[in-house]
Amino acid sequence: MNTAPASGSLAQLRAKTDRQLTVLLRRELERGHSLVDGSRLCAARRSYQTAETLLAMAQLAGPERDRLQRELDRLREALSRRAMSAA
Repeated sequence: MNTAPASGSLAQLRAKTDRQLTVLLRRELERGHSLVDGSRLCAARRSYQTAETLLAMAQLAGPERDRLQRELDRLREALSRRAMSAA
């Protein structure tokens, strides 16, 4: 039984899935930043949680993962600053 073609197809599917997850993650991070800027903290927190989940699901290479993680960290910090200033 030859599993090489199946393995290649699965690898292509995984790569496509990771690209799509990356697009969704970027959009969610942008949305979260917009919501924080608009003082919609509950919705911004949901965006943060969604982005965090998407990042955990995606199997990304080092530089791209690091960049998205830094962006996620920036969103978390913005949420913290906004929450502290609202208190």
